[in-house]
Amino acid sequence: MVLDPDAVPSVVEFGNATGLVHAATDSFRVYSSYPISPSDSLEIPINYAGSGTAPKDIVVSIGLNNQLLTNYNTAKASSTWVTNVLLPSNVYTLPSSVTIKQGTKGTTLVIPFNPSLINPSGIFALPLQITDASGVTVSRSFGKIIVRVAPKNAYDGLYTTVAGYVQRYSAPGVPLNTDGLTGNMSTSGDVTLTTTGPYSVKITGLKWANNGGIGGIDDLIATIDPATNLVTMSSTVASTSLRNTPGKINSYNPATQTFTLNFDWNPTGATREITGLILRYRATR
Repeated sequence: MVLDPDAVPSVVEFGNATGLVHAATDSFRVYSSYPISPSDSLEIPINYAGSGTAPKDIVVSIGLNNQLLTNYNTAKASSTWVTNVLLPSNVYTLPSSVTIKQGTKGTTLVIPFNPSLINPSGIFALPLQITDASGVTVSRSFGKIIVRVAPKNAYDGLYTTVAGYVQRYSAPGVPLNTDGLTGNMSTSGDVTLTTTGPYSVKITGLKWANNGGIGGIDDLIATIDPATNLVTMSSTVASTSLRNTPGKINSYNPATQTFTLNFDWNPTGATREITGLILRYRATR
């Protein structure tokens, strides 16, 4: 209503390769790609973002930004974090540039690679950067992205919320039951478990009793001990102090592909607690 789209400068940017791994507000743009065939290609949109189409052929130069990956690992480091390793150069072929043709809104960066050469025990990534765009401004937010390239682990998939109770507190030991969020957790929609390491998954899609998405625990991670099937809950947002609730079960049943989880966060402030959460595997993502 107050902006003239034609007056807003156009930019060249990476489009969304897949769903974002982290919250949209995260300073890192991280995507996951899970190749399953012996020979495959990673396709990433390159957009001319603006009110019109490209006024000329725009040669978009692409390169690696190793420091971006280093900064990402440093920012996310925790006791459960699995370091993202630069994808070995023999696995893929990165074109040096692509061209957005005049009169179009974008093109596609195609990166051929061979997933059979990827070690399934690690998390590998490509930190990509648009280094030049024929004089057109490169997006500050989506001019650099990280694309993970790794096989899915055994816990990855779409899960159904079978049961679970969420309790909010205004202070430790003081229940907060008047906002409609406390109660039996909503079972509508899938909960998504996304591979973050050989034995860990990021959990997204948990909901309050009123069906709203649970916030404040971005990067909720479940790490499974393959020897015992015990689960350690954590968040890479250190300020939440998210933990397994002492004395309660956190485990995975491989026979039924079911998680039983009990965890809490903000233990010294406005505590939040999830008890008896049961997630059962439904389908592949």
